[in-house]
Amino acid sequence: MIRLLFIEDFAAILTGDDNLTVFADGRLVGYNGGFWSAARWFTFPIETKVIAVSVYNLPGHIGGFLGVFSNGVATDDNWKCKEILIRPDDGWEQTNFNDNAWPHAYVRHDNSDPLGFYPVPGIPLDVHWISAANHNAVRFICRRHFTEEDKRSNSSKLRCSVSRLPTSALLS
Repeated sequence: MIRLLFIEDFAAILTGDDNLTVFADGRLVGYNGGFWSAARWFTFPIETKVIAVSVYNLPGHIGGFLGVFSNGVATDDNWKCKEILIRPDDGWEQTNFNDNAWPHAYVRHDNSDPLGFYPVPGIPLDVHWISAANHNAVRFICRRHFTEEDKRSNSSKLRCSVSRLPTSALLS
């Protein structure tokens, strides 16, 4: 299905180390293609209530989730993240899933290259990588609830307009 980006929609530029899968209210939105160093644009309808992501990390390496939304939301400790060993709880990506027992995300370094990793292009340098508490987790999932204020706010953190979005971001 082709869906054009409408003014009411909001966008994000996201990546996961190594593989990222993105959901909006339980609907699969897309993948990062396995390239953590090349963030990808995603669009979400303004009525989106929950963004959920799944990250697969190569064993023995540090993994994480990094991104910023056009409404100012970024990866920070307002997200909840949980390590999973085999598969996530049924319905974890759905809007009505109860994540009250999940811990808040572990906030790691920012995108400015403090630990010898090079910055991910397109994501502001002051946005932080997040993960489950075990940053060597092979698999973890994260969720964030979006309030009405979150969805409708404008932000200078990510200045995006339809004219500046790549063509691939205009279709989802």
